[in-house]
Amino acid sequence: MPAPHAANGLEWLTVLVVDDNRHFRNVVRNLLRLLKVNEVVEASTVPAASEILKTDPIDLVLTGLVMKPVDGIKLVKWMRQSEGANFQALPVIGMTLHTNLETIVKARDAGISEILAKPLSAQQLERHIKVVLNVNRDFIRDNTFVGPDRRRHIGQLHHGAERREAEPIGKT
Repeated sequence: MPAPHAANGLEWLTVLVVDDNRHFRNVVRNLLRLLKVNEVVEASTVPAASEILKTDPIDLVLTGLVMKPVDGIKLVKWMRQSEGANFQALPVIGMTLHTNLETIVKARDAGISEILAKPLSAQQLERHIKVVLNVNRDFIRDNTFVGPDRRRHIGQLHHGAERREAEPIGKT
């Protein structure tokens, strides 16, 4: 995980931008340049992105979630299910206009790290990048899920029937 370098800024990052819209990829590349990211690699399709991930050292993936013919959610699923691959645990920020509950749940369940609503601003992009690089969320591997811990508020206790057994019961 690239977090140790995060205090030095974003210059060190190599970011893979995946989107089927060339104009949107240009917007994202320009925003990353504003944030001083030196290395931006682009892919217009999920198959092209998967080939880049297999061969190039990437620190962060920014992907459109709704793309044709293969969407970014399938890219994230493939990454998370690639046991032993150097890209399996990479942080992934999904970008989408479709912020409906169905899209968000599918992305979360695929193992996405963060979701960013379009249109983007440099400030939003920087904030999301810093979250995925600096907030230490455990990487979970079990029979039904591979990805960053989906619980957003680690440390808060839930006092109900659905409380996770690993979490201690706090005093009320």
